[in-house]
Amino acid sequence: MQYFFNHLRVGEAYEINKFRVVHNRTSSKVVPHAAIIELNSKTTIVPIDKTSEEIPMHWFNLIELEQLYEKIDRDVELTDIFGCLTAVQPIEEVTIQRTRIAKKRNLNLQNIRGETVRITLWGETATNFEDSGIQSLLPPVFVALTSLKVKQYQGKPVLGSTGSTVYVFNPDIPQLSEYKRRFEHLKSPMRILPSSTDMYTRHAIGAASEPKTIDELLLLDPTLHKNASFTCKATVVDFDLARGWWYNSCPSCHKVVKKMSGSFQCNEHGLINKLPEPW
Repeated sequence: MQYFFNHLRVGEAYEINKFRVVHNRTSSKVVPHAAIIELNSKTTIVPIDKTSEEIPMHWFNLIELEQLYEKIDRDVELTDIFGCLTAVQPIEEVTIQRTRIAKKRNLNLQNIRGETVRITLWGETATNFEDSGIQSLLPPVFVALTSLKVKQYQGKPVLGSTGSTVYVFNPDIPQLSEYKRRFEHLKSPMRILPSSTDMYTRHAIGAASEPKTIDELLLLDPTLHKNASFTCKATVVDFDLARGWWYNSCPSCHKVVKKMSGSFQCNEHGLINKLPEPW
């Protein structure tokens, strides 16, 4: 990889010989082509002058936000998206499957209709985004992100980066001029998102939440306090992993569900059509 990094530069033209042509992968395709070029140790790379033919610097297989619902968990071809960058979260570290620590950050991207989607950058993509000079760009800032996976969170599509994800600020594409007209009023600095922990705490704990001890919580009747919120300050002393680290829960109330002949049933919400997922 380092050899090709040293011999290929973005924006330059080359004559490349002695490569292989192989079938593209069947899933997580970066570009929607049947074949891909595979460079190897025999490949030769010779810089050449650019031809008179105008070759666009950027090309994206962009989709609209309303199309994201059709691509949830369908990653035959990875997703490219473009929009106005309205909010950025500082890098934070999270534990993945209790075995490794990964760096991540969230972004908010908005289209010309005012719709917003959340994008999570992972690993080097997240850290490189921090060092990309984004703070020096004057608002509004537009960005195209490539090779994203589409998942679902709380009923809405969310996007996550892959090892192939690339981002380009203010790319020279036809959509840029339309977006500049739509967001020409946006002069304020980008909003800084709170950390994931702060966001969850604000959502879970309301202003009217009543403080309770563990003993007091155990005495409450759940059926009489199903819509009430309480706070409890405690110290984690151990993890009960006798039955695993997660359980099948209802997506509406997060209570345990029962398995019923290939499906799941919640006591309050009935049959659950989608298989519960750990989150």
